[in-house]
Amino acid sequence: MKKTIPMGHVLLTGATGLLGHFLMRDALVADQPLVVLTRDRKTNSARERIEQDVLAWEERLQRFLPRPVVIAGELSESGIGVDSSDASWISRHCETVLHSAASVRFYADSQTQEPYRTNLDGTRHLLEFCRRHRIVHFHHVSTAYVCGQRDGDVWEMQLDAGQAFGNDYERSKFHAELLVRHADFLESATIYRPSIIVGELATGRTTTFHGYYTPLQLAWFAFQGPTEFPDTSNWFLQQLGLDGDEGKNLVPVDWVASVIGKIVEDRRRWGSTYHLTNPQATSVRQMLDSMSQAINDALAKRSQGNGQRQTPSVDVAPAAILAGVDFRQQMEPYRAYFRNDPTFHQDALAEADVPACPVLERDDLVRTARFAIASGFQRPRSPQAGNSFAEDLLSQAVAEHLSLARGGDDDDDGADLHALATMSAIQFQVLGPGGTTCYLEYADDTPMRLFHGTEPHATGTVVTRLDILRQLLAGQLGWDQAIVSGHCVVWAEPISEAKETGVDALPSSGSNLASPAELEIGPAMQTLMRRLRRLCEPVEAMASLALTHKANGR
Repeated sequence: MKKTIPMGHVLLTGATGLLGHFLMRDALVADQPLVVLTRDRKTNSARERIEQDVLAWEERLQRFLPRPVVIAGELSESGIGVDSSDASWISRHCETVLHSAASVRFYADSQTQEPYRTNLDGTRHLLEFCRRHRIVHFHHVSTAYVCGQRDGDVWEMQLDAGQAFGNDYERSKFHAELLVRHADFLESATIYRPSIIVGELATGRTTTFHGYYTPLQLAWFAFQGPTEFPDTSNWFLQQLGLDGDEGKNLVPVDWVASVIGKIVEDRRRWGSTYHLTNPQATSVRQMLDSMSQAINDALAKRSQGNGQRQTPSVDVAPAAILAGVDFRQQMEPYRAYFRNDPTFHQDALAEADVPACPVLERDDLVRTARFAIASGFQRPRSPQAGNSFAEDLLSQAVAEHLSLARGGDDDDDGADLHALATMSAIQFQVLGPGGTTCYLEYADDTPMRLFHGTEPHATGTVVTRLDILRQLLAGQLGWDQAIVSGHCVVWAEPISEAKETGVDALPSSGSNLASPAELEIGPAMQTLMRRLRRLCEPVEAMASLALTHKANGR
């Protein structure tokens, strides 16, 4: 079956993870049609989880974002846990996958089977799904540490060099990358190997706290009394058995997401392997010094609040640690993590038109540590998603109209309405809380079915907010009034062309919009407005009209 769109929607996994969080933001800002695969949780659905994250980005960016299509699934299950209708939709609309879902657990858990369950089995199931549904372009987020414990030079196209691995995370990502490289049905396999991902460059913001953050977290929770942490990293180094000159490769998450996004947009760069690494390594001493400073800054700020501050001898620090947690024992699984990194060559990346990796200075590292401490090592709280979604309102309206068109026969599949009708689609982009990106299929003037995502051949586009849509569907607000007041924007053209006008913020007045009379000059706009009014006619009025027609033999 031919895909609906040349590039189509990109299927993104791992959108609730740190890197995926930024990948989703960048795709939505770039108006890339996006499908997000994520799990339902007991406390909230997949749709609610993604809605919360989009709302958080809107709050930070101070602009509206289009909504991705959200599909509930589970990578660890065969068929990636999606039902047949969602699988069919993905098959028709997607030819590209961006696989960023991963477990970052360092050592295998016998109960959960992580990290192999997600990293290896999840990748295998996703590849099988892609093979079955003819999704032939695969962008895979691996890690630079598939090189294992190698020293010296590591090249982008190298993978299996008989290397040993420092932990199960590295091993699982190595075998997952092998699966992608050996998937012979793919037309392109693009592999991204980031090194150690830390928080956003400008703010230090992160949503996960593992690996790099582990010594900081353990030390911080040990120092909950009115004490001062040592001003140097010597104690850290002693506990970790390091000399401090080891070099670690750190990259800010927003840079990694930006580079991946630019390569996904540029088909000429598909099919290569890219080291998303920092040409300038950071010494372990510099890392730990910055953590020590952030801890002392936070302790000083706290002690200023209660007027208590003690300056213990250096020997107090180990005592405090031993009283709280056994730091050395807790850090043992991460010892290999702090070994000296090899040199990651970037020949392929040098040929791509992407921004250079920023050099991480001491202030950047301190800012990263401060954010983690200030957040309590907890994911930043996102705005709560409401329980009202535009897609549900539109689905209900379509169902009511279709039931009337079928004469109340809910078992009728509507095939007779398609037989002689002219089929068309109207694209809806509902912005803000509860928003959606979807399109409504019409048989002549009768709304028939609602679909996820973007339809490039839609004959019209509507952009509005949920509260305005609710009033329109309830007959409390007319389309003409909504347009003139600037609460709704309507184009008699596909969204790809309509977006040239810009939909990141709705106009506050109707000064730049045509009046209803002017809008209806063209036949295409006349048809579009007629169909929109039909959708929003009060159901009671439609039922009365249907009875009148029936009584008149029409």
